Amino acid sequence: MKSFSLFIFIFVAAHFSWAQTANFSLPIKNSKNYDYAVLGKTTEGILLYKYNKYESLVECYDVSMNLKWSKNAEMDSKTNTIEHISVHNNKLYTFFSYKRDGNVILAAQRFSAGLNSEGKNVSLDSFLTERSAGDVDWFVKHSEDKRFYMAYYVKQETINSTAIQTILLDDKLKIISRKTITVAEPKKNMADELLDNNGNFYFFVANQDRSGFGSKAIFTKPRFYTLKKNEAISAVHFLSNDTKRFNSVFAKIDNINRCFILAGIAKEKSSEKNIPGFNVSKWLLDKDSLAVNQLETFTNEMVKEMTLTPETEIGNFEIEDIILRFDGGMVLVAENTYITQQTVEIPNYYSPAFPTVRTYTYFHKDDIFIQSFDASGLAEWHQLLHKKQTTENDGSAYSSFGIVKGKNSIKLFYNESIEEQSNLASYSIKQNGATIRNSIYGSHQKNLFLIPKKASQVSLYEAIIPSENRGYLQFMKIDF
Repeated sequence: MKSFSLFIFIFVAAHFSWAQTANFSLPIKNSKNYDYAVLGKTTEGILLYKYNKYESLVECYDVSMNLKWSKNAEMDSKTNTIEHISVHNNKLYTFFSYKRDGNVILAAQRFSAGLNSEGKNVSLDSFLTERSAGDVDWFVKHSEDKRFYMAYYVKQETINSTAIQTILLDDKLKIISRKTITVAEPKKNMADELLDNNGNFYFFVANQDRSGFGSKAIFTKPRFYTLKKNEAISAVHFLSNDTKRFNSVFAKIDNINRCFILAGIAKEKSSEKNIPGFNVSKWLLDKDSLAVNQLETFTNEMVKEMTLTPETEIGNFEIEDIILRFDGGMVLVAENTYITQQTVEIPNYYSPAFPTVRTYTYFHKDDIFIQSFDASGLAEWHQLLHKKQTTENDGSAYSSFGIVKGKNSIKLFYNESIEEQSNLASYSIKQNGATIRNSIYGSHQKNLFLIPKKASQVSLYEAIIPSENRGYLQFMKIDF
């Protein structure tokens, strides 16, 4: 293992001496078809979660990506099904289900970063039958600082109402409240749920309409409900009126400035000729009032730059992230994403009159658009970052991009070409919008097929990027 680490150091020095360093885990044959998630960096090391239908593992790697240990994540029972797992303050939190006496029990448990148990599991709820036999979906969300956890399930009550069972816990897994609430919304309107650092829960909903292959959902009347800790649910709060149509919406809680933020690409629906733009809404949580609802339409030059196609009504760009600023401003990150299909006839040599028809689906992930807004919702600067990525019949697994949010800059990284031995490129965006593009890594000597969109930031300037290539799974840690 020491010789491997030394090789990595020499390799890194040759390719990253001016900016980045990188370390790699050993490639492992993924014969059990593990999916995976990066849990975070602890004093124990970097924790990765690997799982399939039959087992769940937590693996610990050192800073050079050498494997230290691998342990069973179900802990005391192979029958446990992990529903949520996260790391906070060198503790590992698991939320899981298991069978007992014909019931399915929902529970939670806390462990040290080394996976030593810190108390018995906490029973949260139970069902008479397995969830697969009913219509119950169970979710877990945590606050940004991970001091609060909300376990909840959403169930359609009537055509126009949805029941939500919530269980709020603190980071010691002490149950703070159990509430069953009903909102006058169909289940299909539920767009997202968020938990703030004070233990307040938010249900973001919007009317959604979708028609035809490849068509994107159109959202109207975005709004949210609040379930305050130890209080009742609030009335509905509207973030925009019904004159706007959104092809992309993204909600986030600004815990520092105490705001509910909604960003989307929208246009006024009074005329098809109306120009789309970024719409920003900001609800002040302590004052219960809408402070900002600003539609910043794209200029003619921006429309030409962004290649907005008229048949998509609003354009192909979708909001991928909202990066919040300490001063109450924000940076929106949007990507040009769309799907096309091609049907071809393949000659049938046994029966020429009946050719074989084959349909190819192409996933496109192209330019990235960055827009900065001040605290009042006014646009400051924008940047269009060029890339062009097309993949076939793969769900765009290797395209799109990853993000590292630094102290004074944002770094976006992506595969320059979608193929084995591609180059990893990055854009670095400063606070004033100044942008620098670099080619940061060539994978031709490592047989990597990196997946930037599955990357996870584990410290201020460190990210773990997975690679899946020819049945082998590997992880790269890069220091930006």
